[in-house]
Amino acid sequence: MEYSELVGVSDEYDNPSDEPAICWVVKHSSYPCKDNGESGVYDHIFNLAMLEGYMQDSPPPAGVGEQLQALSEKGYNYILFNQGC
Repeated sequence: MEYSELVGVSDEYDNPSDEPAICWVVKHSSYPCKDNGESGVYDHIFNLAMLEGYMQDSPPPAGVGEQLQALSEKGYNYILFNQGC
């Protein structure tokens, strides 16, 4: 799933660290693949089984929790977030 598909993230964002929804996903991801240089990879695997606990510990930006919960209810267990490059 591209980061720009997250609720509240613009299709035209420049820096993922400036987007609260992306920062929340990154903070709670199970596996990061980032910092590979200026044009490197910025991917994160998010474990949806942990979503409820993450939301209790650190509420996500508006709409993000609901969006991820809906994906979990559709049967998804993990999401690979990426920049769509």
